[in-house]
Amino acid sequence: MVKLRSWQQECLQSFVEARQRNESVFVFEACPGAGKSLMASELSWQMLQEENRVELNGKTVDSWPRIDFVLVIVPWKSIQGDIGSGMVQTFDRRGLVVRERFFIRGARVVEQPVPSNLDAVITTYAEVMNQETVDVLEKWRAKGFRFAVVFDEMHHANEQNGAWGEYAEEVQRMASVTVVMSGTFFRTDGRPIKFVTYKDGIAVPDFKYTYSSGVSDQVVRPVAFKFTDVELNCMNEDGIETHDLFSTAPNDRRIGKIMREVFDPEGECVRRMILDVNDSLTVARAKFPRAAALFTCRPGRNDSSGDKHVHQIAQKIRQYVGKEVVVVTHKDKNATGKIAQFRNGTSEYLVAVNMISEGVDIPRIRHVALMRYITSEMMFRQIVGRALRWIVGEDDGTAAKIFLPKFQRMYEFSMNMENEVLEGLRDLVCDKCGEWPCICDPVVVDNWCDVCHNWRCICERDDRQPLFEVIGQTVQAGGGALSNHDVAETHIRLAEKIISECVQHTGANDVQMGHMIQQAAMLAQEGLAEPQSGPTNLERLSIVRNRVNRLMNKLAWKKYGGDYKECWNAEFCSQHKISWVEARQTWGLSKLERVANDLEERLEKSYRG
Repeated sequence: MVKLRSWQQECLQSFVEARQRNESVFVFEACPGAGKSLMASELSWQMLQEENRVELNGKTVDSWPRIDFVLVIVPWKSIQGDIGSGMVQTFDRRGLVVRERFFIRGARVVEQPVPSNLDAVITTYAEVMNQETVDVLEKWRAKGFRFAVVFDEMHHANEQNGAWGEYAEEVQRMASVTVVMSGTFFRTDGRPIKFVTYKDGIAVPDFKYTYSSGVSDQVVRPVAFKFTDVELNCMNEDGIETHDLFSTAPNDRRIGKIMREVFDPEGECVRRMILDVNDSLTVARAKFPRAAALFTCRPGRNDSSGDKHVHQIAQKIRQYVGKEVVVVTHKDKNATGKIAQFRNGTSEYLVAVNMISEGVDIPRIRHVALMRYITSEMMFRQIVGRALRWIVGEDDGTAAKIFLPKFQRMYEFSMNMENEVLEGLRDLVCDKCGEWPCICDPVVVDNWCDVCHNWRCICERDDRQPLFEVIGQTVQAGGGALSNHDVAETHIRLAEKIISECVQHTGANDVQMGHMIQQAAMLAQEGLAEPQSGPTNLERLSIVRNRVNRLMNKLAWKKYGGDYKECWNAEFCSQHKISWVEARQTWGLSKLERVANDLEERLEKSYRG
C-alpha cells in the first residue's frame, strides 16, 4: 500500500464505509493540488483486489466483490498524461497495468475484446462520451464483466449541449461502482453536476477536503494576490471618465471594451504585470532555481483569431524581460510532450490557454499571471491551483503568487481564497507561545487589526498600492513585493555574507534581509536608532491598545474556540456598551489600562478553570 496523506486515509475510510452500505456512487472533493490522482489510483487498486478484504490503517475490514476493470475519464489529454506523467504515471506507480485508449481496433469500433491482463484505461471525455462506448460496455457486462468508472472533474459532462451528460448516465448505470471527484464542485451557471447531491443549492460530497485544511496540513501552498489597477479611457453614462479598473461594476455595459483595453498586449496593464512577475520570479529563483511562472491567456473567439493572444503575450514577455517562453495551445500536436518537457526542465515562463487550468501537475510553477477575464469562480480556483502544488523538501511556507488585473469579480474570488488561507493558517499555532504568527521571535510584528479584529486587516487595506495583500505579510518568506532593484548591491552582499556564515540564517532571503539592513542604516543616519529615555504618552497608548488586542486574541482561542467576533461581543462590547473602534479612538490611557488588567485576570481564571 502506498503512503497516503491523512486526508487520503480519511477519504479511503469514507469510501469503504459507503461500499459496506452498498452505495454504488462515491463523490469526493479535494482542493487543487491535494493529490486527487493518487486518491483515484488507491481507490482503483482497492477495488481490483481479488481478496474480499481491505487493509486500512493497519486493520483488515470487510470489503466488496472484486472489480475486473476501472475506466477513468478525464477532461484533457494533459491530465491523462503518459507513462512518465499525469494520471497514467500515478496509476503505473501504484502497480496497476493501464493503457491510454479505450478503443483499440480503430475509431469507435463496437467489437472490442473484453480487457485481459489490464487493470484500467485512462482516457478523455472526448473519446468515450458516445454511443459506441455504451454499446461496448453493454456487451462486456452481458458477459459478466464487472467494471468501475472514475469521473474526474465531472462538470465537463455537462458540456456539449448535455450529450456528454446523457452518455455519462448510461456508463454509470452499467458500472458496479462509480467514483466522482473534483477540486471544485460548483458551476457559475448554476446547473447541477451529474451524480452530485445538493442541499440548498450547495454540493454535498461524501467526503470533502477544503483548501483551508490543505493549508493547515501543509499539503498545499497558501496563496497571495497582487492586483494591478489601471486608469481607463472610457466614459460612463453620465459622461464622467472612470479613473480606475476596480470602480467598474461587473455588469457595466462597457466591460467588453474595458477587457480589450486591459489585456491589450501593447497596454500598460500587461507591461506592468509582466515586469512584476519577472521581479518576483527572480527573487524566488534565488532560493528555488527551478521556480517557474504560468501566464494563462484568453482563448480565441473563432478560428480566425485562434491563439493570437497567447503568442502576443509570449512575444511581450520576450521583449520586456529578454527571456525565452514556452507556448502551449490546443492546436499543438505535441502539447502533452511540451508540458512534460516544461515540467522536467528549467525554463522560466509557460504561456497557455485552458489546458493548464485543471489537473496538470507542474509543482515548480510558483507564480500565475491571469491575462484574461474570469467570471467563473470554479475556473479561477482551478487556474490558481496550478501554483499550489507542494514540493517535498521545500516546505518553507512560501506563498504562491498570483498576478491579476483588479476587476471587481476577480478581486472577490481572490478574497474568498485568502480568507480560506487565513482560516487554515490559524491552525498553525505555535506550541511554545500559543500564538499565530509566532511571537517567540521578537522581530515578528503584530498583524492584528484594531478595526475588524482579525489577523491582517481586511477593512483597512490600502488597495491603491500594488503589494501582495494579506498572505505576503503572514507567511514566512512570503514577500515578493521586493525586488533587487529596491535594495543597494552593498546591502545585498552584506546579507549574503550573513547567510553564508550564520547557520540560523541559511534559509533567509538575501533581498529581504538586505532591505532590512538598508532600512536600519537609514534609521541610524537619521538619529532614530538610539532608544529614547522612555515612551511618550502616545506610544504608551499604542502599547496598551496592542495589549488589549493580544489578550482578546488569547481569550478567543481559550474560551470561544477561535471565534473572535463572539469573543469581542461577549468580553468587551456587551460589557462596555461601545465598539472597540469607538473605544480606541475616544478612551484615554488609564481607562484602557484598566480594561487590559481586567482582561488579563479573566484570561488567568480561564486557564485555572
